[in-house]
Amino acid sequence: SSGINAEYGGNLTKAIQTGFEVLNKSKSQETCHSTLVLFTDYTQTDVVEIFKRYNTDSSVKIVILQVSKDIMFARDLRKAAAALNGFYARIEDLSDISPTILDLTSAYTSLVD
Repeated sequence: SSGINAEYGGNLTKAIQTGFEVLNKSKSQETCHSTLVLFTDYTQTDVVEIFKRYNTDSSVKIVILQVSKDIMFARDLRKAAAALNGFYARIEDLSDISPTILDLTSAYTSLVD
């Protein structure tokens, strides 16, 4: 078990930490591109600092997907993705998934170049 428990609120610090642990274990080549995809419905004020703490060489890109109809944290998550040169999208329901993945696919090319 990863120790991540989203019941009664998520733990972005633990999610990002676990994501980097998995990426570090799976890297087979120094030249490969790595992206951490974060699915969340809220934000912490320090998400940028948390990500930078683990991404010391700036080699990992971030994609933040807000899964919620609530736009309460949308601005903060969008700003966090921009500050990290990443990608942000909000998924309100199942019909948003396909267009969001298409946007992500085209944006990913610019993220890794």
